[in-house]
Amino acid sequence: MEIEGTILKVKKRYTRIELDDGTKLDLMYRKSDNYIVSGLKKGDWLEATVTVKKYRLWRMRIVGYYLSKVKV
Repeated sequence: MEIEGTILKVKKRYTRIELDDGTKLDLMYRKSDNYIVSGLKKGDWLEATVTVKKYRLWRMRIVGYYLSKVKV
């Protein structure tokens, strides 16, 4: 799945992104994969190709769990 949006928050285990349509998406990943997004900060534009293994709707946000690949 390809996503594009503005970064709202970067943490050790997830990155929160706001897509063009206003949807907020939490990308969850292993702590060891943090190096992929470590250079990003709030307000940056992100274009990524991700593989979502599991997802759910939580607190009006779509949360993608266990990303097998994150490509920035």
